[in-house]
Amino acid sequence: MFNNKKIIAIVVTHNGEFHLPNIIPALRKQTINPDEIVIIDNGSTDNSYQWLNEQEDLTVIKQKNLGRAGGQFTGITYAYKQKADFMWCLDQDIIPAENALEKLVNTEEAFSEDTGFITSLMVDNNNKISNSNIPELESSSIVLNNLHERRLKRVISGSFGSLLITFKAVKDCGLPAKDFFIWGDDDEYTLRMVSKGYKGYLAMKSICIHNQENSSANLYAIQEPSSLKLKYGVRNMVYVIKKRNKIAHNSQLSFSSSFMFVMQILKARKKLNRLNDYKFYFVVIISYIKGLFFNPHLPYIT
Repeated sequence: MFNNKKIIAIVVTHNGEFHLPNIIPALRKQTINPDEIVIIDNGSTDNSYQWLNEQEDLTVIKQKNLGRAGGQFTGITYAYKQKADFMWCLDQDIIPAENALEKLVNTEEAFSEDTGFITSLMVDNNNKISNSNIPELESSSIVLNNLHERRLKRVISGSFGSLLITFKAVKDCGLPAKDFFIWGDDDEYTLRMVSKGYKGYLAMKSICIHNQENSSANLYAIQEPSSLKLKYGVRNMVYVIKKRNKIAHNSQLSFSSSFMFVMQILKARKKLNRLNDYKFYFVVIISYIKGLFFNPHLPYIT
């Protein structure tokens, strides 16, 4: 089914000297080999530069640190210009099972004209569902009606942890929004595809390990006040919640949903018993307000 189809794997890295020696061998061992492995190095300052220079089968593109959003923007742009039929986008701390790519691409859905993306099932080091990579399902009635018919589950968003996207979707829906920098960029990008009529799927048999120990923690609550993930993540997700509500519930209302999102972060932070945490609360509230007015540039192929 996938004969003569070009697949390019894209890994975005920043100071990934401990992660790259895990993910790259896993990509090389895939039962369906990607035609090219592209590494987007976001201004790394560790020893990953030396490690990458020793690899002879990788395409390495170096740039300043533009976050994961800017990294995937560069990688997808490169793959599109190479006329890749499929682009497999991955984070540096992911370890895909040997058949992860096969279970994404060896499906009828992958070759359907209206498929935009297929995402993998992400688990942590303890083989539990990774809290940071849970895709958004379609309305429950649609999911239930199709469970007995499909090997894949319909979703409206997916994760750059392991995300297969199609050439046609990129052509019609554009590129990741660099303004997001980090976190929420994959939600916005895949929601954009769904809003333009493309379908998204979760491939339950495409397993990838997200190299983390505590996947059940609130990932925002455990950040330091100075963390870019906290600053950008809260702002970005407030925007994403608004977009998700419109697609999933045909609702323009987002204030209550985004407010509850922020309250969950603050509640989880309180449970950590952190003292003198006013700076954390200040960053979250300011980022929430910025998210209400966030208007990112959504780039398209020209």
